[in-house]
Amino acid sequence: MRRTRCAACSTRRSGRSRTWPHRTRSPTARRSNSSRPWGSTPHGCTRRSRTRGSCTGRTASASWCGARHRPRTSSPPTAVRRLTAEWTAAVERDASHPSIVTWVPFNESWGIQHVVSDPAQQAYSRALVDLTRALDPSRPVIGNDGWEQQDTDIVTIHDYEGDGAVLARTYADDAARTRALEGLAPSGHPQFVGGAVDQGQPVMLTEFGGVRHQSGGRREEGWGYTTATDGDDWVERITALHDAVRASTFLAGSCWTQLTDTMQEANGLLNADRSPKVPVEQIRRAVTGQ
Repeated sequence: MRRTRCAACSTRRSGRSRTWPHRTRSPTARRSNSSRPWGSTPHGCTRRSRTRGSCTGRTASASWCGARHRPRTSSPPTAVRRLTAEWTAAVERDASHPSIVTWVPFNESWGIQHVVSDPAQQAYSRALVDLTRALDPSRPVIGNDGWEQQDTDIVTIHDYEGDGAVLARTYADDAARTRALEGLAPSGHPQFVGGAVDQGQPVMLTEFGGVRHQSGGRREEGWGYTTATDGDDWVERITALHDAVRASTFLAGSCWTQLTDTMQEANGLLNADRSPKVPVEQIRRAVTGQ
């Protein structure tokens, strides 16, 4: 046990502290590390998300004095400022583009991983939704695509169930809707957080499918949520999943994962070069039912 300083305010306290980098660092590294704030990394950490926002922050220190400070789970102010600025610029830049259907500032709680319990992250999420509506009142806004939603114009679910019959039961009717929205999402996360409840918004399955198939005898490593044995099996699988969505009485729409193979993800309807994996007429019948 030794005296350490709080990561936020330099208040001295007792307790075991962690060191960064690892204890095997060189004396030079130890000296250079001393010039950085407690608990920080050499460069901070930056992650680019699908929404074009960046999440920047520091590694949290193990030592906190327990008073006056923002909880460790809250989004760093730098991240809030940067994403707000980048998101504002993106909306203003693309607002007149006809391909934009809806705005999605957050996906699967990326950057707000503690939104279930952290009031600051809940406020951050709601604020970005309201900002988006203010910048572009003409389009719906999905607050946090997939799960852990608060204020959202469309309730969205991500479900990679590979069995068409199971998917059909999950989204069959209004009773199924109630079960889906009042409990946990298929991911194991709550569908709503922060006191939000189903207010009758449209419900969409915005990620489903993910069936891997690599056509043409290709043997590369690939990935999918489920894997077809061959082209015929793949067609049967994607047909059953689309049939399940079409049979639902409450789903307002869906988004298949995904149009084309992308890097290691071999779950597209088309190959990476956009050539069809099976005759395109078969793909069309599976997707449209016609």
